[in-house]
Amino acid sequence: MTVTEIRKNLDKACKTGRYKVENVLKALDCHYIGNGIHRSVYSIGGTNTYILKIEHDHGKFDSEPNFRNVTEYMHWCDFKGSCYEKWLARVYFITYDGRISIQHRAKPVTLDEMPKRIPPFFCDTKL
Repeated sequence: MTVTEIRKNLDKACKTGRYKVENVLKALDCHYIGNGIHRSVYSIGGTNTYILKIEHDHGKFDSEPNFRNVTEYMHWCDFKGSCYEKWLARVYFITYDGRISIQHRAKPVTLDEMPKRIPPFFCDTKL
């Protein structure tokens, strides 16, 4: 699935302005990868190229957003084209409400691959 196809299917699933997360997951053929404190992560279309992040609050998709996706998108926009771009996963787009983000899937690094120095804003780095 290409980014254009993802966008088209996402637009169809969200066409009413008020969308159900389950419909979006189905429309994009999403497969659960894992979750963090505020977001769940899914692969899109059964590939390892793109991911979808859904913001939630304590496991409830219908609660008030805390704008983690919006913040991550703003960081991408700020650092795109800079020396820090290589450290970030590209954010292709977010939904109008910031609840869903479509990104390029990052490759995890091993301890052997970890550089000696990383940008200081990576305060939650995990190996």
